[in-house]
Amino acid sequence: MFSMLQIQGTLQASAKTTEPEADPNRRSPVVLQPLDACEREQRMIQAYLPFLPLKQSATEGLTLSINVPNVIISVEKLPVIVFVHGGGFANGSAYHPTYDLTRFTQLSVDMDMAVIAVGVNYRVGIPGFLNSEEMRSLGYEANNALDDQRLALRWIKKHIAGFGGDSERVTFMGQSAGGGKSKEPLFQQYVSMSGTCFLRPRSAAAVQTAYDTLVRDLGFADFNPQEQMDRILEDNEQGKLRGLSRKYNLGPTVDGKIVPEALDFRSLVEPAQALHSLPGLRYCRMLLIGDSGFDGMAFSSRLAGVVSILPKALVDSLHKQLDPLDQNFVPFLVSEYGLDVEASSNTEESTRPVLNLGNDILYAIPAITLAKLWSGSTVEGTRSFLYHFNCPNPWPGPWKGEASHVLDVALALQNHREQLNTGQRQCGERFGKDLIRFVNGLEVWQEYEQSTHPTSMVYTATIDGQEDDSTIAYDANSKHIGRRTAMQQMGELVHDKVMHSWEASMGGTRTSDA
Repeated sequence: MFSMLQIQGTLQASAKTTEPEADPNRRSPVVLQPLDACEREQRMIQAYLPFLPLKQSATEGLTLSINVPNVIISVEKLPVIVFVHGGGFANGSAYHPTYDLTRFTQLSVDMDMAVIAVGVNYRVGIPGFLNSEEMRSLGYEANNALDDQRLALRWIKKHIAGFGGDSERVTFMGQSAGGGKSKEPLFQQYVSMSGTCFLRPRSAAAVQTAYDTLVRDLGFADFNPQEQMDRILEDNEQGKLRGLSRKYNLGPTVDGKIVPEALDFRSLVEPAQALHSLPGLRYCRMLLIGDSGFDGMAFSSRLAGVVSILPKALVDSLHKQLDPLDQNFVPFLVSEYGLDVEASSNTEESTRPVLNLGNDILYAIPAITLAKLWSGSTVEGTRSFLYHFNCPNPWPGPWKGEASHVLDVALALQNHREQLNTGQRQCGERFGKDLIRFVNGLEVWQEYEQSTHPTSMVYTATIDGQEDDSTIAYDANSKHIGRRTAMQQMGELVHDKVMHSWEASMGGTRTSDA
């Protein structure tokens, strides 16, 4: 019904750029990453699709997967959706089967609302985020992965018309720390699914420590900076570093350019400050944003590396941050979340409340905050649409029955349809159709208005049900939403301090596995 094109070529801003050569008959290599990257992503959602391992390359992995409908193109160009995969900044690819955009594009054709869907491949792990004072002295800048995404958007803006796409109707969709912070107007709409720019960047000190540890582990610590980089580049090209990314927990860092500063809740209260902190408000007209019921499970794999007793560490950190404001805050949170301050080990029972609190402060509250920001912006024409994804995971594993992280993406892109019952299949199709309507610039449901209509869409269907049970919630406290409200009762200053406390108790963790 339509053609699939892979645009190949090195799209590195930090290296000599070559013109991409299109070859629609073969799939290009993927960026360097752990060999089990695809399996790891599928293990997170507990559902598996066939996947043939692809060649990895240090220089040929920055590609676009462009899905173009094979329909009669009218005079009007087609809207474009650009999907940037997650993966905890350590792995992932637009070619992984869960993220394949083929069925999503076909669904748009079936709706007579054809879109062009583009998947972006970018550097992850050490090639994507390694940085240090030594590297900067040699001209290597930070945040290669985010620079790759920006370069891809620039390429799309310049060339998508050649595929029948409209460069003035581009929707960015993904889980990127740089999504709304760029001053460059490369997209007009933004879809944020279970991940926002509130996931804080790494500090310069943390990134430097990661670099120092890496060169020590590799035996390069006594080399001068140029020799260190020569050896790192050599090892990278040989694929020796691809399995090390998770060990060093790399991610975006404040560089004054792509990530100008760390975003916090307080900076979004005043309209003028909000425009400074999120320049995307000036050019991104519409936002569709949401969370899943238990996005916090994405951090469960990080618990093995935490040596402290998490509930106690979290409560101790909360006391330091919140007691100077109000000594009633911490007892309130301990009670509301069931934090066990007497726990003697990190069991599933004792850590679940910690993950619940992380879920709320890292995902649920940011989604509501940004929905409010877009709906109340002083920039004319900005609108927001909020959703809550409550579909329980139907597949065997520890997260069965939970609305787990990435499950919303998996259902919306249609690639797991055959593994779902009728009700959840219909729910996923509804979600996908809503995204397509949004990409076409349509109102998918009543827009979010904090004061009069805090409306949200709730996507859900039972594991064994035969019907889609999704519904629109017209009240922020609707029983259909199914979210804890304790954190919503606190102000922006408290939110910032709770986020700081949670991150500190997790040993500085900044990224999840997806």
